[in-house]
Amino acid sequence: MKNCGKITLKKTKLCHLMDRLVLMITVTLLLISFSLAIGSGLWATKFFQEHSYLFAFYRHTSAISYAFFAFWGFLILLSLVIPMSMLITFEFIYLVNSCFINWDIEMYYPEKNTPANARSTSLNDQLGQIEYIFSDKTGTLTQNIMTFKKCCINGNIYGNEWNQNAGKCTDHLEQGSPTLATCGLQLSEFLSQLCLLSSLKSCQGW
Repeated sequence: MKNCGKITLKKTKLCHLMDRLVLMITVTLLLISFSLAIGSGLWATKFFQEHSYLFAFYRHTSAISYAFFAFWGFLILLSLVIPMSMLITFEFIYLVNSCFINWDIEMYYPEKNTPANARSTSLNDQLGQIEYIFSDKTGTLTQNIMTFKKCCINGNIYGNEWNQNAGKCTDHLEQGSPTLATCGLQLSEFLSQLCLLSSLKSCQGW
């Protein structure tokens, strides 16, 4: 349980962008409603002073309470700027797109009778998007050629400096070479250690 990390909700870039836009629109709506409520309170104060004969209709209403109720009124009137229909439309598009994925005959696996199954309807627009490219340092982006150069076995030096234009080293060896026949055991042990031991290092002077 200690190794269990916090599970994050998977959301697409489009969903994150829509969340930020809705948040910005909501904050803007609150600021506009608050500004209009302050203006309504100032207008009510001036209106009560200029039309004192109408004070009987607003006997239990002050400028502050008028501005408070005006804020909620403007908030309800201007709430149409929040694109709720757009969010519903996107969810409907995701649902239809997932149905097309399930119906795709090219993604059907006949050997196990397994069709495609879109388990999430909100991640469809992330399909085929490449964000990170992972590579290692063993020749993914550069040429990595492991070529035999030279070794010394039982005092005999085998191999030359590698030449790209030269052919395989076996092209220049003769069958039953006496040089190889004299140190067959040492050669076999050397090659076995070279294959099995990953910590072999070359020594200076050899």
